[in-house]
Amino acid sequence: MNGANVVSQVSEVDAAKVANQSSGRVAGNAGLASDARTPVAAAAPVAHHVAVVEFGAVWCPPCRVLLPLLDELSDEYGGAVKFAKVDCDESPDLASSFGVMSMPTVVFFRDGVPENKLVGLRPKQAYREIIDRLARA
Repeated sequence: MNGANVVSQVSEVDAAKVANQSSGRVAGNAGLASDARTPVAAAAPVAHHVAVVEFGAVWCPPCRVLLPLLDELSDEYGGAVKFAKVDCDESPDLASSFGVMSMPTVVFFRDGVPENKLVGLRPKQAYREIIDRLARA
């Protein structure tokens, strides 16, 4: 995700300030830990119902393969879906709070709540199917 239209890089500090879409509240650090179903989206501002957050690292080969796929999806969905990435080396607590144990891990949010997670590199269609399902719900 290094293109011009791409996805934002999310840090723990930024994630703690991101609005929870379903309630309009701003999530604090307490919302980042504990329950993975906590209505906190690491990158789901109020204008977006679906957000896709990639947890990876710059040294991770599968992560480097995944980022262009997510860039393509970002282009395809335009502003309808928010995409973001989290560097697990820079934000280990944030990654841990979402149960990230392997990279890449992609967490899908609907209305600020994590709804699905894919671990490892998958075909682009696998990500598209989850996004489409969450967007229809």
